[in-house]
Amino acid sequence: MLLLRLAHRVLRSFIHTVSPLWVAGGSWGSRGSNACLFFIVATSPALAEQSPTWAEELAKKFSGGFQENRSHHAELAAKLEALPAMPVANFGGPIGYLSGWSGTGFRPELEEQSLQVNWQTERSLDFVSLIPARVFDQYGLDPQYGLPEDFDVILIDAAGKEILTISQERNTGQDKSRKGRPFCYTLDPPVPCFGLRIDSSRNYRDPKRPGNWQFIAWGEIMCFEGLENVAADAKVSALNRAASPWPWWPNFAADGVSGLGLPEVGPAPENAIGWLTKGVNYREKPAWVELDLGKIRPVTGTRLFPPQRPLGELFAGFAFPERFVVELSLTGQEGDYETVIDYSKTDFLNRGHHAVRLTWPEKEARFMRVRAILLGRISANYPSFFGFSEIEVFSAGQNVARGCSVNVSEQQEPIRAHGPLFWAPESLTDGMTSLGKIISEREWLGLLNQGLEIENQMDQLNLEAQQIVNTYRYGAILLISLVGLTLLAGVIALPIRYKRRETQQLRRLRNRIASDLHDEIGSSLGSIQILTEAAQRKPESAQGRLQLISILSAASVASLGDIVWLLRPGSAFQSPSVSHFRETAAILIDSVDWEMDCDAASRSCLLARATNRQLLLFFREALHNAIRHSGCTSIQIETSLVDGFFQLKVVDDGCGIPSADLESAFCLRALKERASQLNGEFLATSDLNKGTTISLIFPVNQTNSTTAP
Repeated sequence: MLLLRLAHRVLRSFIHTVSPLWVAGGSWGSRGSNACLFFIVATSPALAEQSPTWAEELAKKFSGGFQENRSHHAELAAKLEALPAMPVANFGGPIGYLSGWSGTGFRPELEEQSLQVNWQTERSLDFVSLIPARVFDQYGLDPQYGLPEDFDVILIDAAGKEILTISQERNTGQDKSRKGRPFCYTLDPPVPCFGLRIDSSRNYRDPKRPGNWQFIAWGEIMCFEGLENVAADAKVSALNRAASPWPWWPNFAADGVSGLGLPEVGPAPENAIGWLTKGVNYREKPAWVELDLGKIRPVTGTRLFPPQRPLGELFAGFAFPERFVVELSLTGQEGDYETVIDYSKTDFLNRGHHAVRLTWPEKEARFMRVRAILLGRISANYPSFFGFSEIEVFSAGQNVARGCSVNVSEQQEPIRAHGPLFWAPESLTDGMTSLGKIISEREWLGLLNQGLEIENQMDQLNLEAQQIVNTYRYGAILLISLVGLTLLAGVIALPIRYKRRETQQLRRLRNRIASDLHDEIGSSLGSIQILTEAAQRKPESAQGRLQLISILSAASVASLGDIVWLLRPGSAFQSPSVSHFRETAAILIDSVDWEMDCDAASRSCLLARATNRQLLLFFREALHNAIRHSGCTSIQIETSLVDGFFQLKVVDDGCGIPSADLESAFCLRALKERASQLNGEFLATSDLNKGTTISLIFPVNQTNSTTAP
């Protein structure tokens, strides 16, 4: 770009310097200035800054590889659009694990960190997912807060010894496509183990945050055996644990809650989005929801999904009770319920907009009821609610609540929520949250990982496309620069060459004029002198000699007038030739009648000096022949300009030219030579005792005229 700016300045200064030569250069000056102006525009800083735009247009039109690249990119973009998008909302609730940190000086001992998750019995893992922590602070959203730059993922046995290193991640901060997406590892065949350890050797680096902070963080660790997350509620141990309050606790790294929100995919529900009680100003309001599973089943747990709104204007976890119980019953009768989860005396930790997973030892039941003891409250001025978007009940690892009947403490009829949506009890078992369809956590994480893989492919395609665009951009700039240098050389050389050519043409014209003065006027004056002396010696023959002297004098005057006319100052184009024809004829023709008929186009036609000279010499030669040799009594002169051709015709009524003489190569040779000089056609027709017609037709174009049609 610096070179382009320099070329722009140099060329602009040079144009101001040589602009007088362009004016002298006539039509070339106009074309040359336009070409140089194009080069100025093409190499201007504005175009250099916008070069990717026009270079991309060139690549689109001429590069098959670029077109194929963009087509593949569009296909991947369509696939990415169908996958779950990475959330940007704050879902509230617990975040995960945060190590101890230092923000003062670099401490080498803090670079090595370790986080370990252990479950009680050996499980065969076939899928592992590590989810980065997400924070929202004064620096905005950080979707992978505290993510170690370098770390290893290791499966361990009951004693904590290494079984298998499943991944060694390096330079995670340079992965621009991840954007908080989970690290996913598929194990095939499955690996039996008792736990997982993450060893980090280089800490998180965040250029947005001042200071030299050293710490690591993890949002959630999920380890699957089939569809079951065996790491949920497992034991978490860590070195350099931060003495941090809510929401950074070690067990939050394996509580089944991640900052990615709920495992849901679109589309959103079209009608009901869950069930919700009316808002009240007191927290002790009795409220419950009961599910009828249809038959007695062995049940082991439930998962409760919070209600949400698409615009996110509801506070995270606003409808989850602070104290509650989960009860099971075989009959659904009031005295037949048994409590399996009891938070009636202690407050339950608000999970925000995350699903709450509760488990108990296997129990036979047909009915499950969630009963609120104390409603939650966001603030003193915010009403209390109780409700869910979906409730799942698990038997042998499967949700058996899908489509079952629901009974609630109030609002049996659908209540309008917003827009076309309703709060309706039957939507609690339709497999949908307030925002989408529920899928398994493993499938959901796999879809997020697919999104990462597609974005990596798209980024690679973008890099390849940019390389193609850069090739065209630099090639085009190089070509424009070469053209510009050529034009610059032309700007320097062509005016000089043009002036030299003009000088040479003027020198040749002067030489021709000197020759004409010597040959015609000098010869005529010499003849006049001789005739005058002869008339003085022999007075008896003076009459004839005086007539010759008159003819020679008129010819000399006409020749001198022609020379003066050709030397008039101005441009290379003189006044119209036809106007000078009339002056020349008036001088040369004094003894016969003559007429001149010219159309408007020929009267206004401006011809170059060389063309004017040849045309004038042809005209004078034709008049001399008619006056001296034909014995005519009248002469008719006609000029016209039709379809780009100038025509001169001289017609006399004299004795004519015999056919044999007219066909001779030497007859009228001077006229033929003049016509050839004009790149024209010479025609001569004659009838004995009737007269002769001399015609000249030549093209008028940009090289010999400024008024060419």
